[in-house]
Amino acid sequence: MRRIGRCNGTNTSVAESRLEVEFIKELEKIDFTQVIEEMNLKQKNDDQERKKELENELVQIEKRRKKWQFAWVNEIITSDDLRKRMQEEDDKKKDVINELEELSEVEEVEFDEEEVKKLLSDIRGNWNVLKRHEKKELVQSVVDSIEYTKEGHEVIIKQIKFIS
Repeated sequence: MRRIGRCNGTNTSVAESRLEVEFIKELEKIDFTQVIEEMNLKQKNDDQERKKELENELVQIEKRRKKWQFAWVNEIITSDDLRKRMQEEDDKKKDVINELEELSEVEEVEFDEEEVKKLLSDIRGNWNVLKRHEKKELVQSVVDSIEYTKEGHEVIIKQIKFIS
């Protein structure tokens, strides 16, 4: 973490291998049932939020279309301008509708929760088969920060904060 400027305090240097051993021990203690449930809930909430944004965009497109028509009726813009603007709005509408359809078609990720829990609970065995860069990518993609202290040469992990 020090290399990316996120370590606070003094004397935070610690051997990577020692931190890695303690990190794996901490991961083995985590009940991943709740983690999996939170991930599913977050995805559903994100999809619903995006769906609302897209539905609002459709409303805005219709409002703009009416304004363009009003401008044409009142001879503020030409027929060519109206056609061009209406085509732009139609293109935007198609894109929004396509994204809405994709969101509606996306089925919940089908996976065997018990199998995932088993894989996660055997983190030590799984960790050992990963290459160094794969370990780094995994940690960077799921871990926000690791709080630890040092007692002599021993590393004690106080908290692992996961990215939410």
